[in-house]
Amino acid sequence: VATYGRLDGAINNAGVGQPVKNIHEMSTADWDRVHSIDLRGAFFCMRAEIVHFLKSGGGVIVNTASGAGLKAAPGQGGYVAAKHGVVGLTKQAAIEYVTKNIRVNAVAPGLVATPQFRSYPEDAQELYSAMQPGGRPAEPIEIANAMAFLLSDEASFVSGDTVLVDAAQAQK
Repeated sequence: VATYGRLDGAINNAGVGQPVKNIHEMSTADWDRVHSIDLRGAFFCMRAEIVHFLKSGGGVIVNTASGAGLKAAPGQGGYVAAKHGVVGLTKQAAIEYVTKNIRVNAVAPGLVATPQFRSYPEDAQELYSAMQPGGRPAEPIEIANAMAFLLSDEASFVSGDTVLVDAAQAQK
């Protein structure tokens, strides 16, 4: 805002995973860490962005959820709950601010070839990739392209939605 005078769009892209543990095994510290970054982080960013958009006449927010924000995943209760929260927060903000020219959507990626994924042992990468119907993780640009669409004027009537970008993994 200081450099360009306004903010037109924002992507809130933060997330951490959790150790693979069932809910009764998960520590409060692990639960709090995942929720602090994945859900509270999105909330704090959105709150600041919305204040600015209300002053400037509108804008677009895209939150990063996860395929796990739309379904369950064994051993990932904290992460699943946090990403479900991001989806809910996205829907809530969309309905609250639609008349203020503020659109809010989320993208729910499946497996993505991030540096973290590439740091896994090769056999783990192959195992996770085999779970994808397409046999490979998404490239980061494939997720970014969905976000760019939601930020664009071509998506001017899309708000409150979560776009699943997972090569049909949720269909498995």
